[in-house]
Amino acid sequence: MRRIVPTFYYSCVRQPFRIASIALLVIIFAVNVYRAATQSVTHDEAVTYENFVDAPWNVVFNSYDANHHVLHTIACKVFVDLLGVSPFTLRLASVLSGLLYLYVVLRICELLFGTGWYLWLSAALLSLNPYLLDFQSAARGYGMAVAFFFLALWEMLEWLREPVGQRLVRAGLALGLSVGANLVLAPPAAGLALMFLIAVWEQRRSFEPVVTVSKKGTKKETPNPFPALGQALLRFVLPFAGVAILIVLSPLSNSSGQQFYVGAASLRAGAESIVRDSLEPAPGWLITALALVVLPALIAAAAAMAWRAVSRWKESSMLDRSLLLSGGAMLMAFIAVVAAHLLLNVPYPEGRTGIYWIPLLTLAGLTLAKLQERLTPILAVPLAACIGIYVMQFRVSYYADWPYDRDDRAIANWIREHKPAGDKKAVIEGSWQLEPSMNFYRVSDHLDWISEMERATPKPGADFYVLLSQDAHFVNELHLKTLFQGKQSGTILAQP
Repeated sequence: MRRIVPTFYYSCVRQPFRIASIALLVIIFAVNVYRAATQSVTHDEAVTYENFVDAPWNVVFNSYDANHHVLHTIACKVFVDLLGVSPFTLRLASVLSGLLYLYVVLRICELLFGTGWYLWLSAALLSLNPYLLDFQSAARGYGMAVAFFFLALWEMLEWLREPVGQRLVRAGLALGLSVGANLVLAPPAAGLALMFLIAVWEQRRSFEPVVTVSKKGTKKETPNPFPALGQALLRFVLPFAGVAILIVLSPLSNSSGQQFYVGAASLRAGAESIVRDSLEPAPGWLITALALVVLPALIAAAAAMAWRAVSRWKESSMLDRSLLLSGGAMLMAFIAVVAAHLLLNVPYPEGRTGIYWIPLLTLAGLTLAKLQERLTPILAVPLAACIGIYVMQFRVSYYADWPYDRDDRAIANWIREHKPAGDKKAVIEGSWQLEPSMNFYRVSDHLDWISEMERATPKPGADFYVLLSQDAHFVNELHLKTLFQGKQSGTILAQP
């Protein structure tokens, strides 16, 4: 009892920022759970359910689409098969991945920044980004991929602190799972793997053995605890490549170039999308300035510090070495996406396909600011302002990429409560973007008295019409009566 009280006192009083950071992350996780349980199912989530989660297992492993994030789809299918069909069970894999990400963020920030005020600042910046939060509950593979990527990064940083062999294997497995969860993580994952191999090599090369001399005059050197490059390839690269290939090879072998269609036509458009998704209230000129000046400067500064860490490995700190991993990964990812665009005409990352840039750039910026000891309090001001903008955008009723789906749950509830008389199945028509979610609720809510909605131009004769705001002209053209219209989404439920 005497030991427990001082420990509790130390944790609460001497480490208030650590307690505050944990409390923040717990609140965020609770919000993620709430969103997964209450928010309307989106178009892409419902498409994943219809095409893969509700399909036989051979479809999951032998077909590919940009909407098919293989490892995430597998996890969704397992949860839905075990627990039944509902928005929450479909999103459970993303919710748990979000919990993993929040845990790893705390551990990385503690390792790099200690337990002072900078811990809370860094944890908040890495966890409160509204766009990143969307994918910690939405049933898409982006959040899971980022969570495993940062798990790999944490294992690497821990290995640099204490070279335990099992961490090499765990880092490789986590990185492979990241690529398996979403292929958009392949460029930064490959870059991170390369940087880590450089770090392993530098650790081994810079090791200075302790020489002891016995009474008989025999010299004995302390063995090098760091693995040779061949051992690192076996313990780290093999699990990384093996897991990634095992998960994605079969589906990817059935893909075509036309399925890699999501992205931007230019680097500028891709960079602006990353900033805009994070700082939506910001004016256009500021978004452009951040995208064209600040982001490239961050990548360049992190890459320069990564080079300095390699050239001065013995004198480098953990902060320097972390920039070798994060900064080097960003540089390699940038080179990879440019090469893919120029050689294979693959679009540049945009929005969610470039989501990994958000935490990587944030971590690099935080590390660079921390390295400038005298300037850290000054640099913390714009970082704190960024947190304020994040909080202003905090949302619990819709996902940024699918605002038109905001009221789908309410529309499905209205239809369920107004079942038409007679034994004939009700017919729903409307905007094609709403077809997947309406069909999902038809299954999850056991609305067997409704026919499956089809993608077609709305025509007379249906019992209900669900229309996006841009398709509102059908209300007049088909002489419909509006029953419900979302105040924010503008989505319409109408009837003849």
